[in-house]
Amino acid sequence: MKKHFGYAATMAVVMAVAAPVARADTASSGGGLKISSSDGEFEGTLGGRLHYDYASFSDDQIEDASTDGFYLRRAYLSLAGKLYGFEYKLETDLSSDDPAGKDMWIGHELFGGFVKLGHMQPAYGMEERTSSNDVLFAERPFISNNTLFSGREYQNGISYEYAGAGFTAMVVYYNVNTDAAKNASSAADGNGESVRLSYAPISGDRSTLHVGLSYDIADYDDIEVNPSPTASARYVGRNGPRLALVGEGYDKQQTSTLELAGSYGSFFVQGEYSLASYETDGAADQDLTAYYVQASWFATGETKPYKRDKGVFSNPKAFGALEFKLRYDFIKNDDAVGEPEATTVSAGVNYYFNPKVRFMLDYNIGSAEAGADVDDDPSSVVARAQLVF
Repeated sequence: MKKHFGYAATMAVVMAVAAPVARADTASSGGGLKISSSDGEFEGTLGGRLHYDYASFSDDQIEDASTDGFYLRRAYLSLAGKLYGFEYKLETDLSSDDPAGKDMWIGHELFGGFVKLGHMQPAYGMEERTSSNDVLFAERPFISNNTLFSGREYQNGISYEYAGAGFTAMVVYYNVNTDAAKNASSAADGNGESVRLSYAPISGDRSTLHVGLSYDIADYDDIEVNPSPTASARYVGRNGPRLALVGEGYDKQQTSTLELAGSYGSFFVQGEYSLASYETDGAADQDLTAYYVQASWFATGETKPYKRDKGVFSNPKAFGALEFKLRYDFIKNDDAVGEPEATTVSAGVNYYFNPKVRFMLDYNIGSAEAGADVDDDPSSVVARAQLVF
């Protein structure tokens, strides 16, 4: 806990130093705290998020792998701002005794786009690029850091982002670290490159059509020193049972993902299809096939907004909005012994108390198969209280 207090104290000192500037210039709040200089050269914003979850799992054949109860899922503290045309962000998750580094970078406009150097998310795909504040369900699908990009959601590297008229492009070169989310200064296990392109041929106030494509390659060139990476799926929630899909020993992963999403009035639908190829150490290569489709409907008439500069959907800034949702999620390895596969069917409701507070309730039915020895069909109920400031 000392690390938490140390980080919070650092933030307090930063804002205390900025306080005299605020007397001469401008301070405002939209939940967090924002200070701007009168000449526009300096700007600082302090904000964060709290996600508090409850999970309950049914009895299943892997009972000891499930943990019921309340837990703090996320506790982000974020400092962002501008200095003489440069931008920066420092964000840490304080929900555990070992704080996890998130966005930590320096950025500047370049050739009509934006370049960042630091600790950031590579261009993995649509759901992974969607903020945890805006995800439809409490758990992301398998095409995310939930499975395909597990352990390397954030990486140290350099990125370039460009947003045009309905078009977005993102290119990232990064150091592969399978534990980078825990320690933003960790030594690298290899190198990776990713690119994502998206286009919105239709983009209006009440209707949007999105198509996208992403490609990522992670090359682990130091797995003999560090623990070899694995791929596994939590198929009814974060604290539920796990199905092994790719064992230790692969030294390269290439992942291609197709995106299709859209909104029309109060309806929203999003899906991705991904093929992840693993070059294993001393064995035959293996391929994981994964896809999901999720949809929602606002009973109170709201529309899910589209962030044109990021190529993702977000939440409406509404009071008392009620959203019903469904998702089908699937992943399989045809090349491994037993051909392991996992499926999750989810349904639930989101209630937007106001633009800063959301409550979520999900019911998940999972299925895992891996030959004659593993046939598991658990279910779970997951609830979340979410506050953003």
